[in-house]
Amino acid sequence: MNFRLSRRRFLTVTLSAAATAALGIYFLTSNRSGKGSERRSVRDLLASLGRSDLNPRYLAFLEWLAEVSPPIAGSRTYVALMAESTGLALQRIERDFYYASGVDSKLDVSPYPVHVTKTLSALSVGTAIHDLVAVESFDLALYRPYLTEVGGLPERYKDYTYDGFRLDDFIGPSLELVCYYPPVGPRENRVPVLLPLSAPTMIRFYRADLYERLGRPPGRTWDEHLEDLRDLHNPTGGTFATAMQLGSDVGAVTEFNNLVFSYGGRLFEVGEREVVPVMDSSEVVEALEVYSRMRPFADPASISYDWDAVANAMRRGRIATAILWQDFAWMMDDPERSTVVGKVRYLRNPAGPSGSFHQFVGDGLGLTRNSRNRLAAWLWLQWATEVGTRIELMLDKRSLSIPVRRSAFDDDSVKANIGRREYESVKVVKEVLDSGEVAYVPPTIKANQVMFVLARHIRSAWAGRDPRTVAKEMKEEVEALGPFTY
Repeated sequence: MNFRLSRRRFLTVTLSAAATAALGIYFLTSNRSGKGSERRSVRDLLASLGRSDLNPRYLAFLEWLAEVSPPIAGSRTYVALMAESTGLALQRIERDFYYASGVDSKLDVSPYPVHVTKTLSALSVGTAIHDLVAVESFDLALYRPYLTEVGGLPERYKDYTYDGFRLDDFIGPSLELVCYYPPVGPRENRVPVLLPLSAPTMIRFYRADLYERLGRPPGRTWDEHLEDLRDLHNPTGGTFATAMQLGSDVGAVTEFNNLVFSYGGRLFEVGEREVVPVMDSSEVVEALEVYSRMRPFADPASISYDWDAVANAMRRGRIATAILWQDFAWMMDDPERSTVVGKVRYLRNPAGPSGSFHQFVGDGLGLTRNSRNRLAAWLWLQWATEVGTRIELMLDKRSLSIPVRRSAFDDDSVKANIGRREYESVKVVKEVLDSGEVAYVPPTIKANQVMFVLARHIRSAWAGRDPRTVAKEMKEEVEALGPFTY
């Protein structure tokens, strides 16, 4: 899920840099017809611009891109991304795509709520200018009418599809839970409408130094975790045991859903033609009880916190542990943002009777039906999801983005780094995705209203209302929004 920052475009290109870029494009494009001086490689151009030591697979893709792109050089493609770690990391290296292809990619990067409101509003009235739009998994039903099927693009654009592109190379949960719609049924009847862009996954952040002082490792179960919270809670000393995401509808639901799955429950069941609310089960009631027992040890401001605020509390030393999106891990060791550099470690979430589960809200990138620049968009989509690109994003210490391609984990540079402490959060998420023990919320056509209702009831249980009553009323109110057919 999502690392929400205020939108921040990086420095505009200066005149001298623009001249360098233009000169680079000239060298790359002027000799594709065999005329003029010797062609300058993408590798040499990027090295001259300070982009050296790039992954060989990344360079190979860029060289291919330089070969196939002359027919559309000078065109533009418009891309709407969310202001999370993967989107921001792509923004930092987008000039590589331009230098290799000559295509000017205009990025519109906004926080999640702004992104959804802006793009859905524009798409629904037919005024959207974006060719590619990032979509979260539980929002897919909302965006589906406005997206074309990406599964047919490799065949449609055979001469512009990279040899290394393989749909089955994408990580299982990213592909199955994000890209296909309808959400169930035989694969031949389901259509891939997105390509995986990022793999936001909730894991446990904890202060290793405080646990060492406590004299024991983090608890393995939710009961043990509650004991940890009790013993770590020291508000008079300036440290709360934890903080929770009650101030955000999506944050409250996704945080709570870790417990729902680990106690064997579900908020919804996905049937053949309908998503059915089932959140009044005894398993969900038990999960609500455990969730509410964390309140005495949480930062009192949790009632107003979203995931960004919880991450801020963690990196400023205000809390000892939290269940948080892996997207924030890079910030913990950034000396410009963190007061706990080197002190935060990562683990799988505590386990309930059904095991340890981790909320997964993968993001995908879809091609809009009214795109005016489809070929350019298809090249950009391949660049953003290519194995080499994903390796670059993972190794970027301001991103630590989870590769969405299986073969990225076979790369020597990834193997050499993933065991290091700096990449511990990536390793934990890889273990989670390999195990398939992910919690998720299926897409519904009224996702925003559903999240609002669920979160309001979760907050009431956290504040002390009877969990059984809360679960019953939650189901009744969500059912009133349905039926959730597809």
